[in-house]
Amino acid sequence: MIKLKPEETDYKVRVKRVFDATERCLEVVERLGLVEKKKAMFRRRFQVSIKSGDGAFGGCKNGIPYIKISTHCRDHNKQQWLEYLIEKDWTSPKIWREAVIAAKDNKWMFVEYSSFHKDPEIGGFLSDDPLDHVRATVAHEIAHAIHWWHIEMCGHKKSSPHGSDWRVLYRALRREWVNPLINKGNDNG
Repeated sequence: MIKLKPEETDYKVRVKRVFDATERCLEVVERLGLVEKKKAMFRRRFQVSIKSGDGAFGGCKNGIPYIKISTHCRDHNKQQWLEYLIEKDWTSPKIWREAVIAAKDNKWMFVEYSSFHKDPEIGGFLSDDPLDHVRATVAHEIAHAIHWWHIEMCGHKKSSPHGSDWRVLYRALRREWVNPLINKGNDNG
């Protein structure tokens, strides 16, 4: 079973991981040209915050693109993940049952929405590295922030939060940044 080093359980270290991953992801966003119009404004206004509880959100409200991520969302060890899954009684939908089975088999699954969890590029994956889970969560939420920025600030037609417009953005971030680093143990990504 994976054991976090004592300093990795420290709240400040976990927060730093989220902020560092966000910075790296925004660099990829810029390099790939994923933000249409007002690119400098997007970056200047972008906000990242740590929220209590669990879960993560990304969006754009009143011209402010943002992500909110809980450090409890994905940055923990496998034992904590298993305890979380059992405590929340995640036995449905099927993907959460798969995560519980994987955790009981000492495997740590990053879970995505059931509509694309099995997609080889943007779906779930197994990794023992908490940073892989943080990167994927950050990329997922930044794709939401860009998607909503395009709707609110660039006049794009409103579309589904996990629809094809959002998936194009998330796929680009996963392909270019997250997926090449999965299971590489690389803190520099």
